[in-house]
Amino acid sequence: MSPLKLQDFAANAVQDLRPAIPADDEVRLAAYEEGYTAGWEDASAAQAETQSEVATAVAQHLQTLTFGYQDARRHVLLSLQPLLLHATEVLLPEVAKLTLPSIVAEALVPLAQTLADAPVTLRLAPSARLEVERHLAALEGLAVVLVEDDGLTGGQVFLESGPIETQIDLDAATTAVTRAVRDFLELQRTERHDE
Repeated sequence: MSPLKLQDFAANAVQDLRPAIPADDEVRLAAYEEGYTAGWEDASAAQAETQSEVATAVAQHLQTLTFGYQDARRHVLLSLQPLLLHATEVLLPEVAKLTLPSIVAEALVPLAQTLADAPVTLRLAPSARLEVERHLAALEGLAVVLVEDDGLTGGQVFLESGPIETQIDLDAATTAVTRAVRDFLELQRTERHDE
């Protein structure tokens, strides 16, 4: 008699554990993977485009704000032009004239203390003598000789003691400040026309 042959289920059991995917399902799975990948790429591209648009919009708004600030600043400066010119051309010389005696005294005291034995000569314009003399009267013990010089303006004083000479020229200082303000305002005016 022939030996009994039994069917071997172990070899088929490994194969049976894997689900059988019909050919149609494999095509659908491949199509799903392809669609998923394409969708991911589209979403990434859309996000990058949105970020680029936002960055461009922010840059444009910042540029608009910068121009707005510059225009406002220039407008304010140009509207203040009459006040600034009046302050530098009228008020500043008057303030310099009023402060000249104090400035002379501030320069004179250290010089006189350094050279205690030698008198200090002040060369000044005749128009400035009275105020300077009145102010120096309060400073006792200083040997000061006032010499009027018609060649000097009201804001110029020369302090001389031996070989040392100090110049105070408030007129040149006020002229320089006035010129600087005028140049600045002219620059603001030309920048506005250049745009």
